[in-house]
Amino acid sequence: MTVTAPSRLPRPDDRVDHDAAQVEALEALIEEARRRARRRRIRYGVLTALATGTIAALLAIDGGSGGSPAFALGSAKPSANPAGRALRTGGQLSVIGIPASGRQQPAALSDGWYGLSTVGRSGALRYLVRCPGHARWCGWVESLDWSPNGRWLALSVTSIGGPNPYNGIHIVDIVAGVDRQLTRCSPPECDWFDLDWSPDSARIAYVTNNQIKIMGRDGSRSLLVPTGLRGALSSPSWSLDGGRIAFANRPWPHGPSSVYAVDSDGTNRTLLAREAAAPAWSPDGTTIALVSRCGGIKLVTPIGTDVTPGRGPCRVIGAMGIPIWSPDGSQVAVARVGWKAMYARAGIFVMDADGSNMRPLTHETARGVNGRSDASWQPRRSLGSG
Repeated sequence: MTVTAPSRLPRPDDRVDHDAAQVEALEALIEEARRRARRRRIRYGVLTALATGTIAALLAIDGGSGGSPAFALGSAKPSANPAGRALRTGGQLSVIGIPASGRQQPAALSDGWYGLSTVGRSGALRYLVRCPGHARWCGWVESLDWSPNGRWLALSVTSIGGPNPYNGIHIVDIVAGVDRQLTRCSPPECDWFDLDWSPDSARIAYVTNNQIKIMGRDGSRSLLVPTGLRGALSSPSWSLDGGRIAFANRPWPHGPSSVYAVDSDGTNRTLLAREAAAPAWSPDGTTIALVSRCGGIKLVTPIGTDVTPGRGPCRVIGAMGIPIWSPDGSQVAVARVGWKAMYARAGIFVMDADGSNMRPLTHETARGVNGRSDASWQPRRSLGSG
């Protein structure tokens, strides 16, 4: 399937007048979806706990089925899509979403794959990872992130309407072909959002119950990050040295969010930007991209200095959406949800790091069941990376 690009890219004068309201709408949508998800998962958590004895053998098992590969990592045929070169410079972009021919619900009609895909150079999606244990359905993906060394894919899985033995955080080892489940639903912790690997590929930061936790790659030492802030926390992102974490905080349900950075133990909190969300630390550690009330992406330093190209306090680049850096830091993908009040369709756009040369990559969905768009660039593995 070839995705047709829109007749034109969104222009700044297409934006609605109240850009701050758009950021609030983004955060409110995610937060409300998460509240509903938590209520459902807590309801079914007890049933899931009763079923844990049946999944012990599935915690480290080859995801293959009937001789088919566990992974669908490969190149797509070149096309005229101008964003295709992004995949050549930064590896393949992985998104929450399925190919047009895929089936995810109901479970009886599913086809044995996680709801994850790579984006080909034509903009079409291609399945990424099979369900573990020869399962035909293994839940809905809430979040994903590739480790910086390109070996491990972290993903979180949930279900709606009933218990599911695969609910939890998974680490997929693309070298060994193993899908290891690190967590499972244990009320009140039954949802795991905004996964982010540390730069050394040893730890994962994630959000559960509106708090940030850090866990080792093997599932050990799950620690809470005590930020000292009230309300909902989201979007943890590691600094280059692994010592700091940027994140967003929404102190009350209908108020604006702000972006902060703290040491990994919760100390030395710094305010980076008000009325902003979804921070993403650049691979070289010098810049943090975030969604701004001004209607696009802002770039700030680790101490909060605005370094967005252009002039004026409300300058932005790109479009309103979740920013994702390419592994080499030369480009930023923008994952959009798409609402009637917004000026562009859902999907993924790609731009150079300075905001120039923005182009559509795909208009396929990248939206998880929690209401947030999520995507991650797969780094190219180097020999000996472990």
